[in-house]
Amino acid sequence: MKLPNLKWTYQDFEDYVLSHDAYMYDRTLYIDKDGKDVKIVSDTYEEYFAKVQIKLVEAFDTIKVEGIERLCDFTDGTIHAFRYWAGSPSFSEHTDPVDVILQQCEGTKVMEVAGNIKEIIKDEFLMIPENTPHRALNDKEGLMFSYGLSDTEQPTSLCKDDGDLQS
Repeated sequence: MKLPNLKWTYQDFEDYVLSHDAYMYDRTLYIDKDGKDVKIVSDTYEEYFAKVQIKLVEAFDTIKVEGIERLCDFTDGTIHAFRYWAGSPSFSEHTDPVDVILQQCEGTKVMEVAGNIKEIIKDEFLMIPENTPHRALNDKEGLMFSYGLSDTEQPTSLCKDDGDLQS
């Protein structure tokens, strides 16, 4: 299996998450202070744009965009993008039922994997085998992709109205 050549910058992430396509796909979330996924729900693109802009300006909650795999025709699993700041909330220690590969695009990611601290810097990858306990520590700012290597997380609906995803 070959991973796609994704090299997003902070600006690339911001451009995508604020796009009409991201709104229509309806898979933008943030991780709250309790470590829970919260979907950004909006009835209009303008409302969505405003809510996401506030999250970007506040620079507090981790912003998660699911479904990146559809942008690069990756069919071997899922790709989620995570934009976070130093001190941003993250999930508590957990396991995934599939192998996960983390790709650091910007900044640094500090992970605790099976009790060991691992620091990932720009352009590095980290493999986390299925069912391995891990958590992100978000000590520093960064942008990363998480590849879930299976199709078990594929969403059943790709957009709000099951219509065309073009902007």
